[in-house]
Amino acid sequence: MSRSNIISQIKTLLEAVTDIGQVYDSIRWAIYEDKFVQDFFTTVNGQNQIRTWMIYRGGGGEDYGSRQNSLGTGLSIATQRGLSRYDFIIEGWASFEDNSSDSDFQTLVDSVLTKLKPEISLNSSALMRGPINYNIDHQFFGDYFVHHIILTFYATEEAGLSPV
Repeated sequence: MSRSNIISQIKTLLEAVTDIGQVYDSIRWAIYEDKFVQDFFTTVNGQNQIRTWMIYRGGGGEDYGSRQNSLGTGLSIATQRGLSRYDFIIEGWASFEDNSSDSDFQTLVDSVLTKLKPEISLNSSALMRGPINYNIDHQFFGDYFVHHIILTFYATEEAGLSPV
């Protein structure tokens, strides 16, 4: 499973969260207000507000190890396996409207974490590795004050097998 396929799987998981808003599989940027509103706003409970998530790779690496594979005849062969590690970042922003918006955002964060936690295997080709770390703060997003979260975790995939 390639990095882009892993991100696609994560995007599908996030899109299944109620009232998640816009979910992108890359970093987005808008210099003009109309593009900003188009890309980062969504309607939640009848109110147009910022509700945006971006998924991207923040780093990675490779590891090599060996294992024994059975040939089904009582014999086994040593194989070299390569593991690719992808460090992923999910950033989320939500409008800071009033006192209840913090509670709403915290509930949304809990829903995202609940959705991601059981998905250890991404299509059986890659494994999400824990723990999922996150940091919540508040910042300006364009001209808007917003709730903000950064979630980080990594996934590994077997890069291939070859005889030693």
